[in-house]
Amino acid sequence: HYFIDRLTAIQQRHPEAIDGPFGFGGMIAFTPFGGNPKKAAQLVRELFDAGVMCFTGGHQPARVRFLVPYGAIGYKDIDAVTEILKQTIHRMANA
Repeated sequence: HYFIDRLTAIQQRHPEAIDGPFGFGGMIAFTPFGGNPKKAAQLVRELFDAGVMCFTGGHQPARVRFLVPYGAIGYKDIDAVTEILKQTIHRMANA
């Protein structure tokens, strides 16, 4: 729930850029930039370059997905990932 709460806070700050989050257990996703596949792929590349592991799924809409290894991470890790995500979304939304 902590990761979903953090993603929801980002969505509330950038509703034009994120729809969601969606998911169950360790499978969490959100739809970035209206589900545009090119923008979703760009977001995943930028997140990967910043050290965040995620992938795209779907095509219309394209979603960014996380398979969260909850047994191996803590709140600090989730905070680090969501901070990188927040900065990347902000940068892409304002480009």
